[in-house]
Amino acid sequence: MPWQQHVVDVALETHPDSGRLVYREVRLTVPRQSGKTTLMLAIMLHRCLLMGDGQRVGYTAQTGQAARLKFTDDHVPVVVGSIFGRQAQVRRSNGSEAIRWNNGSLWSVLATTETAGHGSQLDLAIIDEAFAQPNDRLEQGFKPAMVTRPQPQLWVVSTAGDVSSNYLNAKIDDGRERVDRGLTEGVAYFEWSAEQGADPADEQVWAGCMPALGHTIGVEAIRADFESMRLVEFRRAYLNQRQDRHAIEPWQVVPEDTWSGLVDLRSRIVDVPVLALDVTPDRGMAAVGAAGHREDGRLHVEVVEHREGTAWVVDWFKARAGQYGPVVVDPAGPAGPLVALLVEAGC
Repeated sequence: MPWQQHVVDVALETHPDSGRLVYREVRLTVPRQSGKTTLMLAIMLHRCLLMGDGQRVGYTAQTGQAARLKFTDDHVPVVVGSIFGRQAQVRRSNGSEAIRWNNGSLWSVLATTETAGHGSQLDLAIIDEAFAQPNDRLEQGFKPAMVTRPQPQLWVVSTAGDVSSNYLNAKIDDGRERVDRGLTEGVAYFEWSAEQGADPADEQVWAGCMPALGHTIGVEAIRADFESMRLVEFRRAYLNQRQDRHAIEPWQVVPEDTWSGLVDLRSRIVDVPVLALDVTPDRGMAAVGAAGHREDGRLHVEVVEHREGTAWVVDWFKARAGQYGPVVVDPAGPAGPLVALLVEAGC
C-alpha cells in the first residue's frame, strides 16, 4: 500500500557516501489492521536476504507468547509459501523459534524479559505492539547488542495504548517534538492518527488517519465496528488515539447539549412507568431508565438510577416491587445475564 511504501522508502534511506542506513531507530504508530504485520515481514526478509550474509534479526511483541504466536501463525506460513521458502529452515522448538537462512542469517523470536537481547548480537530488532511495554527494558537490552554492528536498526511499532503505556507514550511524545522542531538525525518517526477533538463518526476523519482504508479495509466494516464497540476502544484501535480505557464517557450517544436542552424539571410520569435496564460492555456500570406519559399526553423519559457494577440491580428492583410496569432488557446485551435473576425477583 502507499503508506507502507512511504515508510520503507524513508526508513531504509542510506547515506550517499557511506551507503549505511541514515536511521538507527524507526518509530511507527498506525491504527489496527493497517498492514503493519506485512510491512514487518518485508523489513525482516529484506534484512536477512539483501543486506549481507549472517544478519541477526530479533522480533518480539507484547509478550513472549504473543511473539511466538505471531511467528508461528503469521510469519512462518508467509515465508515458507513464498519464493524465498527454499532458502529457509524453520525451527519451531518452544522458546527457541527461529528461521535460519542459507546465507547464515538468523531471524529469531525474542523474549520480553529483563535479559532479552543480552549476550547476543542484533542487526535488526523489532518491538511490535509496544503499547504493552511498561518501560524501556527491552530497548536497554537490544541497543547494546547492536552497538558493534555496521547497519543496526531498532523498530518500535504499535497502535496507540492508554495512559499507562509509558514506553510507547514517551516514544510518541518525543517523535512529535522531533517533527515539530525539524529534528531528523538518527530517528525516523511515522504516525497516522486523528486529532483528539475529531468526530469519531466522521468518515472524512477515518480517511485522514486510516492508511489502509480503501485498500484492505472498507468503510462499511469500520462503520459496523463504530456502532458496536465501546467508543474509547474504537478511538484507540481505529483513530490511533491514546486513551484512558477506564474513563467513563457520559456523552457517547446523545450529545450533552441536546440532552440538557430537553430537560423539564416540572415534568412527571402520571401513569405506571416502563423501566429499562442496561449495562456497559465491561459490566462496570449499570443504569435504569423510565418512560411514561405526562398529564398532557407527551412522553416523559429519564434516568432514574446509575451506579457502578451490577450487584445492586436486583435489590433495587425488589425494593420497588409494584411501582412499575414491564422491565425492558436486551437479552443479547451485557445486561442479559440479569434477566433470570430479575424474573426470580418478580419483575
